[in-house]
Amino acid sequence: MIAYGALLDPQVLTVAFARRFTGYKRPDLILYDPERLKQLVTDPLRPIQVIFAGEAHPDDTEGKRLIQTIFHVAQDPRFAGRIAFVEDYDQELAGYMVHGVDVWLNNPVPPMEASGTSGMKVSVNGVPHGFVQVMKAIQTVAPAFGAQRMVKEYANRFYAHALGLA
Repeated sequence: MIAYGALLDPQVLTVAFARRFTGYKRPDLILYDPERLKQLVTDPLRPIQVIFAGEAHPDDTEGKRLIQTIFHVAQDPRFAGRIAFVEDYDQELAGYMVHGVDVWLNNPVPPMEASGTSGMKVSVNGVPHGFVQVMKAIQTVAPAFGAQRMVKEYANRFYAHALGLA
């Protein structure tokens, strides 16, 4: 496993995008305002760090371009090594990330995300020890998040309306 651009610190708030790279998932959305991102990652009192991991489908030219963009940003010295792109994303690495990431980026173009299960991992697997209060709150709402509820909500809110059934 190779992480490009990484000077990561386990005590710093860690934000991650780890999934398939494709345009509608907008993995580069956090990069749209580079000066603001630079302020966030280099803040002397409360810096953040961002980890990207994943692959594009072999036929997805846009997904491959997004990976190249993020790879180059991870090497940009303006971001002080606080942005990392991790190659060879697999189940083992996913397990480490689920346990070590504080915030998961999930910002698809609405309503394109299939099920949103990536965001559910945190409520199931927990977050770093400093967030025990957050964990307790998550435990109370985690049962409300699931694919069955999501499919029913999509059917009622989007598909029925689009078909003129609502």
